[in-house]
Amino acid sequence: MFYLKKTSVKLKILFLCGSAEPGKDGVGDYTRQLCRELIRMGHQALIVSLCDKQADNYLCQSQLIEATSVMVRRIPIATSFNQRLTWTQEIIKEEAPDWISLQFVPYSFHPKGLPYWMPSFLNKLKGDYKLHIMFHEMWTGISVISPLKHKITGYFQRLIAKKIITTILPSSISTSNFLYQLVLDAGGISTEILPLFSNIPIVKLDEEFKKNLFFNLKIKEIDIDNYLFTGVFGSIYPEANLDMVLNELLERATSSNKKLVFISFGKIEKEGEKKLEKLMKDFSQNIQFLNFGILNEKRISTLLQLLNIGISCTPYQHLGKSGVYAAMKLHGLEIMISCREEIPEYTIQLQEKMQEFINRPSEMWSAEYVARNFISLIK
Repeated sequence: MFYLKKTSVKLKILFLCGSAEPGKDGVGDYTRQLCRELIRMGHQALIVSLCDKQADNYLCQSQLIEATSVMVRRIPIATSFNQRLTWTQEIIKEEAPDWISLQFVPYSFHPKGLPYWMPSFLNKLKGDYKLHIMFHEMWTGISVISPLKHKITGYFQRLIAKKIITTILPSSISTSNFLYQLVLDAGGISTEILPLFSNIPIVKLDEEFKKNLFFNLKIKEIDIDNYLFTGVFGSIYPEANLDMVLNELLERATSSNKKLVFISFGKIEKEGEKKLEKLMKDFSQNIQFLNFGILNEKRISTLLQLLNIGISCTPYQHLGKSGVYAAMKLHGLEIMISCREEIPEYTIQLQEKMQEFINRPSEMWSAEYVARNFISLIK
């Protein structure tokens, strides 16, 4: 747990990530929002996307996020090692950052999750800066129950991660959740926790959207207290036991003389659509269903404010890397967990830490709070 520190020292931070097309890369979106908060705090922050999947040419652009402009340099994924190094070195020379923060996800920098070029690349970058690494992901195959393919890939991913650490000797290393901290520590990499934040800010209700919502459900607004509103935001994974959760919620609603409403929104993927269709078929007699699909931030925030209970489809031990979970927590929702997949090597160690994590108050899930913790981390 970090403690916020007040400081008048302003920093220039250059973030390295994979891709930076808005809405197309989760870590890219996270990095841009973190930059926005740092800029609002008076720091300077910019992004270099080293392997941009949506850029055909080298781009230098300003990306606007909530009235804040973030400078982004985008290097296409097809760029050669030498050209990528040259462009990045030129940016470092031009910008002279105090810190470089690598937002690390193996699959962001290599299609098979094996960025073997990364240790050498980082070692060749010159400049008077300190390096921070944020492990959003690390390596696969972390458990005895993991598939053999994941264990093999993970073996090489672990070698690459350790090579980066031993070659570069970063000044600061962090990860987003306790599970990854335990796994990294077992791999000889000591980290501090920098939690994720909600990428959906709390905004004023979209009254027109709210009106249409109740119209589609055939519910009068004066009668909403007679309903229990629950929902899923984003992907519905096959492992999620939504049948169990809906049965619990149905019993809860019935005991309170309320009717249950289930709302899904966001990109739920093809497997999720199949699961949703089955749920609608199995529970149609007792639950009202409504699926919105992809919505803008204002409408997502409106739904999160209207729900009584959110349902997380992310496995219990991985909640710390879920932006959806963070968004629900920021909006003050009670959350039910639909997937309690166990990882035997870490279950006992995680029990106490996970309770601490779940009990974090809503204000600690904001981008502003995490940005201040980020600055405390690298000071």
